[in-house]
Parts: sequence; structure tokens; C-alpha cells
Amino acid sequence: MTTHPAALAARPAAVRTGRIAALAIGYGALSLVDPRELGPWARSAHRTARATITAVLVADTPGERLVGSIQDGVVAGSLEMGFSELTEHLDARGVAWLGRRGVPRPRVLLAGLSALSVGAAYVLPALLERVAERAEERAQERDGELEDAPSVSLDEATAALVERLLQAAGPQAAGADALRGQLAAARREDLPELTDVVFEVTEPAARAVPHTQVWPVQGAFAHEGLRFLLQLHIDGGVLEALTVVPDVEDPDDQDEAYALLVEGFPLPRADELELIAETA
Repeated sequence: MTTHPAALAARPAAVRTGRIAALAIGYGALSLVDPRELGPWARSAHRTARATITAVLVADTPGERLVGSIQDGVVAGSLEMGFSELTEHLDARGVAWLGRRGVPRPRVLLAGLSALSVGAAYVLPALLERVAERAEERAQERDGELEDAPSVSLDEATAALVERLLQAAGPQAAGADALRGQLAAARREDLPELTDVVFEVTEPAARAVPHTQVWPVQGAFAHEGLRFLLQLHIDGGVLEALTVVPDVEDPDDQDEAYALLVEGFPLPRADELELIAETA
């Protein structure tokens, strides 16, 4: 009899789910017991059981490791055993506190919370790891879109923005002539959903020095009542991009500004810029 590949793939997940359930039930069941009412041998067994579950939980939980899964589990189990007196003391105080506030059968509540904590210890790291993986996948997809984007002729309005920033730095600004020469033949990547402009410059006749920099003059402008800065980036002595960054301090305004950037909006006209020169 041949087992379907999907069934084989599902087995590890099923085994893991069963293990989570067993540990959660075991930890919850131990919380139903008041260690103070146990004899010496039973109390020692109770502590050992809690330490064992803690060791297995830490060893089996996904995420960063201090040393290794087994070593981390052994350390966690040892700490659980070593702090048993303190844990039992806190357990008794918690039960008493709940009882004084009219909670019926407080140990049942603690058992449920203990079981949930075990499940959360498994689920949350895996969930966060999946979210991080998905974010990385989306970033890679976005990078691929940027790399594969076709180029189009540079429009006059964008060229005028760059020219105004170059002129504002003064006639003796280092690299301005080289960048101006590149601007005449530059193209832009066709990314209409982006506020930023990514340049494409092939075989420049001259390169700007310093080779990598943010141009020392920025352009401030307002959009939807919020202030932004237009920055010209140079990489390898070549025009790289015009980027827009928020210039607001209030956290709510920052959130709104970044939301506008994500949505995308047209750049201002060159004569709308308030020029800000970098000072030493």
C-alpha cells in the first residue's frame, strides 16, 4: 500500500500538534495539584515532572538557541527544579489571591492558564517566524520588481527638480558638472506606484566625487499638510535616486506621512521647493 505524499508531509505536523497537546495537558494537570499537600516523595515527583516538561518545552520550541536545543532544555529544566521552592510559594500566593477575590476553584483557572501558556510558547515563536519569512518574501519580490522594472525617458519636471538642487549648491560644488552631464542622458525606472525616482545612467562620461553621498542641498515641501524633504542620492559617482522622507516630529504625523509615501504621490514642482543647504 502506497502512502500519499501529502499524508507523509502532514505527519510531522500531526506529531508536533500531539506533542504540544500532551505537554499542555500535562502541565495543566500538574497545576491542579497543591504541592504543599504532598508527601516528600510525591512532592519530589511533582517537581521532577514540571522540570521535565519545561526541559522538553524549551528544547522543542522554535527560535534562537543559546547553545543547542538539548542543552537549552537541560538548563531550563534544571532552573525549574532549582527554583521549585519559590515557584510553589508563588503558586500558593496566587491561589490565595484568587480565592480572596471570589474566584471559584482557583486551581482550575491556574491549570487552564498553564496549559494555554505551553501552547503559546509553541505557537507564538512559529507565528512570528512565519510573519518574518513572509515579510522577507515580500521584500525579495519587491526587490525583484525594482530590478526588472523597464526604464522610460526622464520627464522635464523631474529633471528640473534635480537641476534646482544642483544649482543651489553653487557653481563650485564638487561633482555638480558631472551629475549635470549625466542628467542630460539619464532615464528613470518605470515605477509609477513609487513616490521616489530611481535613475538609470549608462556609461557616464564623468563621475561625481565624492562617489557616494546625499547631495548637500535638500528640498523641503508640503503635501497634505505635512512636511517632506526631497533628497538626491549619488552612488558610485552616478545619479541614483530622488527620495522623499518625512520631516515631522510628532509620532502621529510620522505615521500619516509614511502612509502617504506607501500610497505614493506626485513630486512637487521645482519652484515649490524650499532649499536647505547642509552646514558644516
